[in-house]
Amino acid sequence: MRPRLTAKVRAALAATGSVLVVNASAGAGKTTAIRHALAHHEHPVAWLTLDRFDVSPGRLSTFLESALQNAGVLTAPVVAPALKRGSSHADAARLLARRVDREVVLVLDEVEQVADAPAALAVIEAFVGGAGGGRRLVLLSRRALELGVVAHGRLAYLTDTDLAFTPEEARAALASFGRQDVDVEKAVSAAGGWVTGVVYGPSCSERGVTDERDDAESPEGPLFRKLVDGLSEPARELLVETSLLDVVTEDAARRLGLDSTADVLLELRSAHLPIDFVASDTFSCHPRFRDHLLARLGDTRVSRQRAIHSAHAELLRRGGDLEEAVHASLLAGDLDQAEETASAVVPAVVQRLDYDVLESWLAAFRPDSIKVSEQLTAAELVLALDRERFAQGAACADRLEALAARNGSALGPELVGPMAWCYFLVGRLADAVQILDTHPRSPATDVVRFAIGAELVDDPTHYRDRPPESGTAMDGLLAQIDLGHGRFESLLVPRTVESRAVMLSRAGALVQLGDHVRARETFEGTPGKGWLRIRLWAEFMAECGRPEDAWAALIDHRERLATSGSGFYRMVAWLAEAMIALRFGRDTALATAALRAAEREPTAMRRIKVLEQLALWHGLIGLLDDNTTTALHHLREATGLMTYWDRRPLLPRAAVYLAEAEWRAGDESAAERAANLALGAATTSGTRYGLVQALREFPDVLSRQIDAARDPDSPWHEMGRSMLRSGVSQLHSPHPTLVQVVEFGTCGVRVNGCNHELTLVRSVELLSYLAARGGTADKDEIISDLFDSKSSKSAQAYLRAALARVRAVPGLASALITDAASVTWRGGRLTTDFDRVEEALVRLGRRADRVRYDEAVELRDGLPRGEYLPGARSPWAVRRREAWDQLVVAVHHAAAEAAYDCSDYLACHQMATDVLRRDPFRESAWRLKMRAAAALGDGDQVIALYRECERSLAEVPTRPAESTRRLLEQLRF
Repeated sequence: MRPRLTAKVRAALAATGSVLVVNASAGAGKTTAIRHALAHHEHPVAWLTLDRFDVSPGRLSTFLESALQNAGVLTAPVVAPALKRGSSHADAARLLARRVDREVVLVLDEVEQVADAPAALAVIEAFVGGAGGGRRLVLLSRRALELGVVAHGRLAYLTDTDLAFTPEEARAALASFGRQDVDVEKAVSAAGGWVTGVVYGPSCSERGVTDERDDAESPEGPLFRKLVDGLSEPARELLVETSLLDVVTEDAARRLGLDSTADVLLELRSAHLPIDFVASDTFSCHPRFRDHLLARLGDTRVSRQRAIHSAHAELLRRGGDLEEAVHASLLAGDLDQAEETASAVVPAVVQRLDYDVLESWLAAFRPDSIKVSEQLTAAELVLALDRERFAQGAACADRLEALAARNGSALGPELVGPMAWCYFLVGRLADAVQILDTHPRSPATDVVRFAIGAELVDDPTHYRDRPPESGTAMDGLLAQIDLGHGRFESLLVPRTVESRAVMLSRAGALVQLGDHVRARETFEGTPGKGWLRIRLWAEFMAECGRPEDAWAALIDHRERLATSGSGFYRMVAWLAEAMIALRFGRDTALATAALRAAEREPTAMRRIKVLEQLALWHGLIGLLDDNTTTALHHLREATGLMTYWDRRPLLPRAAVYLAEAEWRAGDESAAERAANLALGAATTSGTRYGLVQALREFPDVLSRQIDAARDPDSPWHEMGRSMLRSGVSQLHSPHPTLVQVVEFGTCGVRVNGCNHELTLVRSVELLSYLAARGGTADKDEIISDLFDSKSSKSAQAYLRAALARVRAVPGLASALITDAASVTWRGGRLTTDFDRVEEALVRLGRRADRVRYDEAVELRDGLPRGEYLPGARSPWAVRRREAWDQLVVAVHHAAAEAAYDCSDYLACHQMATDVLRRDPFRESAWRLKMRAAAALGDGDQVIALYRECERSLAEVPTRPAESTRRLLEQLRF
């Protein structure tokens, strides 16, 4: 026992949610120190020692769960149900951490085994990030760990320095081995306190290195080599050739073809070795010592290695560890046995979603063996679907059907669904429908059948036929269908299965809702490189005004697209290329070529998604080429398809294009109907974002609607005002430093969530000023606007002082770049309270109905209180403060308008009153209040409000506009 270390460990784990990282070299005594420290801990201890097979995230998640169950802190299974529902391994681990219902200390030993496996590290990161109060974690590793998490409680470290023996500790340890004759001071000095060096070889001063290669990774290290070489040949042979075993027993050694005689075992017990005897004929080696022995095993002759691996595989099979038995059989070169064992265990590996394991096995197995095995063919199908090799998946589906028919076995829904989806993606539409119709139905296959039918123009399936969620991974198809039909708000609600497809569909919905910050965060938080991600990311880049990045995303993944064998994916890629070419370059020739390529795909004319976009983009080409007849033909077809099949995302855009075409054709009534169709579709889908984007391309459509609208507060007028406020969405670099300027109360900056007060108000003004100007400004302008002087030495000194205060904030030392003429911000994403509210108001203009009302009230109620930039008296601050006051009024007015649109007339009346209290000259608020009074049945109040409006405006002096007088007459009658 080492009381000093025990005290340190217990202190590090005293706070709930603590994470202790023990990062030290091989042989430093990490495991022993933690075992001793936790031997009598007041909470249960769950211990999991990782090995080389735990690089598989499904296996690691499952073993984490088992460790917690064995500790008695977890009752119901978590991982398998989560993976079956389509959750990622990381999400399953995060859920596992949250389901632990008691305080526990979880120890993960030998984490370096998975240090080069990102998927396994992601599982550990997710578990650490998901563990809340009461969970304490200890991570032991001989390599530095950089987990992308922040502990809920304290984060502490123990290193080689902490673990190194003091002379007193070394004396006690050596005495326990009966080695009182050692010169302790000399031994500790020679080994630098390294525990293994002191205990097993005081004369050895070599030790491991934490971050690079250490003694365990360089198995010819002098200490272990000296220990092993000092043994007899039978003892060396027993140690080396049983190094495959976690625990060596006499029976296990005999099954490996070794004779563990009493004399050999006595020699091992008598030698001073890093092995533990738990019985007279049972022992285990220290992990680092075992690594050395395994390396020596690799130096034996190949035939002997294979014999040992073969015998080991048989031991593993007898013990029920079939997965490791497959690996052992492969090492032995016994493909017959490996394939037979894999057939039995592969369903469990598939259930864990350990696709890398499957891929390595299938690559090692003989193709003919796979083709005649239902289990291995099923594994190949699932792997092909995950890797997006759909042509291969369809071939597997064919073989599965033939094998099932030959063997008289039934195909379960977990196979029928993926088989049908592979057929659908490669264009074998009849086969997709046939396999679903000829096998028993299940909730999962109902989802697949709907997803296929909803995409085919000659299938009666409609979105209104949408089935409920099945609770399986197939629900990702429902999310994609929801996105394709414009059910954006529904995708923001957490689902039973939070699969990758669901998360990406949610990101796509956020793009269409105009919430690009959250969209980016969702993309970045969703792993994988599949086609759905590529397509949605390209569309996102386009909406952010970055066509080059959209092109790059599509071009970089053309090879993946080719290997998929999916004609449907190729069609979607061609359509995306046409969209980018038209919207950003107006390149009708390139777009036409892309559309022609999509049309040549065999099943293009049967797929609704393809047909609607072919019509849409051909229509836009007609408009850009001044071919009104062609534009009308295609755009009428596009809007008809979208309306009939209730596909909302592109309908506002198509209807705007149609309105322009109808106007050019001289049919003003049809143009107005098309414009109103666009507005109605946007309102129904809950977002005006797509509509506003289309109106930017053809602003005359908006101008004509505004001219035709008698009501100055019409939705068209509102969109015009919104377009004036908004610009092109900007996508910031991944994982930027987020710096928020706090402009109310105690002013300062918030850097990645940490508040820092800036006692010099000029520093806050400077940051707000730079943020308002896009991050850069001329020094002369700064001095003029903030310091009211262009040449004063004191103004220059104030500027230097303001810059210095900002640079003194942790993390911002190099955030401000200055030269002789300008000041530029280079410290990450710079935002302000003003910007946040202004951007939120712009987003409100893209929302519709109840969602807009809820968000408007939330924005209004969350407005910062108090004076804007208190204490600031510069000319710019005064102007900015006036602009803030107007922004606040605009927010309140937007909330009042949203209340009226949702028929909450009393709230509207009260909100409009509040607006007028702030700005009595806002005539639109008087009209809104008059409408609310009329809706509440108070005609006299309508007249009274008009007269109040007259009196207020008389102070300007002016009179109510004609539209206000006209509204009075309309509301009276």
